Amino acid sequence: SHDNKAMVLGTPEHHRTLLIRAGLVLAGCIGLLVVIDQLLLPSLVHASKTVRVPTLVGKTVDQALRLMVEHDLALVQPKEQFSDKVPKGHIMTQLPYANALVKEGRRIYVTVSKGVELASVPNVRGMTLRDARLAMMRAGLTIGGVTYEQHDSVEANRVLTQSSPPGSELGYGSVCHVVLSRGPATIPIPDVRSLTLQQATEVLHTSGFTIAPIVYRSSSAFVSNTVIDQMPGPDSRQA
Repeated sequence: SHDNKAMVLGTPEHHRTLLIRAGLVLAGCIGLLVVIDQLLLPSLVHASKTVRVPTLVGKTVDQALRLMVEHDLALVQPKEQFSDKVPKGHIMTQLPYANALVKEGRRIYVTVSKGVELASVPNVRGMTLRDARLAMMRAGLTIGGVTYEQHDSVEANRVLTQSSPPGSELGYGSVCHVVLSRGPATIPIPDVRSLTLQQATEVLHTSGFTIAPIVYRSSSAFVSNTVIDQMPGPDSRQA
């Protein structure tokens, strides 16, 4: 009957059987964990061992590649960047950093110096100082010292010379000096009227002038060989 079956399932012997089975299952799980801990995990750890990242900063890419092979690491295609401190072709930065512990096969990122960025010097001769500054600025350069010199053919306040020749190359941001023209040098003409010809000649020669052909005129107001007029006049200036 249904009552008899219920009595059989509820016997102590049946409970003991269930407990034994549960114990066997638990023991099997513990045994499996022991196997994983003793055999499987060590093999996984050995398969992906850690290595210490070498110092790459300051080295060339070829040197870095050799170190990557020695340490079972991989070098990613380097990025390039201008630098006025690190020589061209040498590594500026690395990631991960030197001495970091990483898994073997880890990719290492580096930035390589392209050297000093160069700018081509423009020709600013004949320009005003303002235009010369703008031209230099567009080229990535700046105008530094400004001096002046007199010049017979270059207009005043125009660039006469520049310290770096046009077309030459300077480091980006470098300084170029210029010389501006003061224009022709002018000298006041001395007044030699009423002087004797000999005296006038000496005065003019002392001031750097030469005498053009002399024109003689009769005059009752002056003695012979006295200068009665001059061209250009004494109020003018000459280069």
